[in-house]
Amino acid sequence: MLIALGGIWAAVAAISIFSPDMVSGSEQQHMPVAAFATWIWGAVATYGMTRYWVAARRNPTGGQLHRQLSVAVAALWLVAAAVSVFGPVMVTGSDPTRIPFGAMFAPVVATVLTFLARSTAELLD
Repeated sequence: MLIALGGIWAAVAAISIFSPDMVSGSEQQHMPVAAFATWIWGAVATYGMTRYWVAARRNPTGGQLHRQLSVAVAALWLVAAAVSVFGPVMVTGSDPTRIPFGAMFAPVVATVLTFLARSTAELLD
């Protein structure tokens, strides 16, 4: 459990600190969109994983795949952090507006895949 939660929150911290800002306007104002929203998706993923372990502890035969699930979730969030930091940034307009699509969508996708991995582990248990 600690591997998954540590992986989620290490990725949230890395995304919040190192991902590119959204830059817009004629004054090139920086807005850290990843820092605003990533922690919400990290909290949702943490909730999902915590619910899995609570259910697995209540069932004496359940929770056989908790180690594999922890490593898979940590790997998912590691990839999400890499995509957020090094991913695509769309540049548009005469005053170049930069929109970091990787930083905006990678945490959402990682959360969805976390719930998918959790559901798969529940089905296989």
